[in-house]
Formats: sequence, C-alpha cells, structure tokens
Amino acid sequence: MSPRIVNRWDSNWIAGHPSVGLMQVIGPTFRAYAGKMAGVGPFAYGVSTNPLANIYASMRYALSRYGSLPRAYNRPGGYDSGGWLQPGWTPVYNGLGAPEAILTPTQWQALSSAAAAGLGGGIQPGDRLTLVVEDGPTLSAYVDGRADGRVAATLQPALAATRARRNGR
Repeated sequence: MSPRIVNRWDSNWIAGHPSVGLMQVIGPTFRAYAGKMAGVGPFAYGVSTNPLANIYASMRYALSRYGSLPRAYNRPGGYDSGGWLQPGWTPVYNGLGAPEAILTPTQWQALSSAAAAGLGGGIQPGDRLTLVVEDGPTLSAYVDGRADGRVAATLQPALAATRARRNGR
C-alpha cells in the first residue's frame, strides 16, 4: 500500500475529510493526536503521509479512544470487520464493476455452514434462540415463520455462488 493513499469513496471523503496514509487517518484526528509528529510531512488533506507520523497519530488516537491497541484493533465491529469493497481502485482493485463482499473468517465460516446445511436445514420456525449482543444483554427469542421465506430468498444468491465456487464454476 502506498503511504500517500487517499480514500476517495467513503463517508469521510463525502464529508470533506478523507482518510489518508497507511492508517487512513482523517485531518481532525491527525491534528488532535499527532503530537510531536504534527509538523512532519509531506501532507495530503492536512494529514501527514509520512508513515511514522501517520502511524503515530493513529496509535495515539486508538490508545486514547479504546485504552489499548488490542482493544482498538481486535474488537468486534472494529477495523477488520468485513464489508463492501467498492468497484475500481481503492487500496486494492475490484474489477467486478459492482461492490464485492469482503468477509472475516468468522463471517465466511457462518456463510459456509449455512451453505453446507442447505436452505431446508438450519433454524426452523418455532425454534428457540438466545441472542447475545457483544458486551450487552442476552435476549431470549424464537424464529417467526414469516421470516423463513424472506431469509431463504435473501441467502439464495450467496449460497448459489458458494456452491459454484466449491464446484469450480
């Protein structure tokens, strides 16, 4: 990855403060956390593209916000949580012409398990569940039969693609 990379497609770009550099730091964050590295350039959009300065500001932000680097970088919903890779060049290239799903190992395992079970298996209407919210409450629930068809219809394209990949198509 280039230390001069600028993210020109996400919500930060749209809001006028793009993510810049190796750690994708935005201007307000750089100004608040760069400390002794604040004057180290070169700069793009008010953020140093110098790798050391960029990483330094990012780590100071992470420590301030989350208390430790592991809590910042390894948390559920954190910086490596899957998502959609937009078409074209970002830090990597997506030549599909459409957004591409990027899955974490946990997400991929869940999808693979669902595909292996087939659409007829898995959770059925009336089954009791326990929903656990990360660092939050545990809720008892049941599967409502009305959702069954909608879930199956939503999963159908992903399951078909997974099966095709397994079969080498």
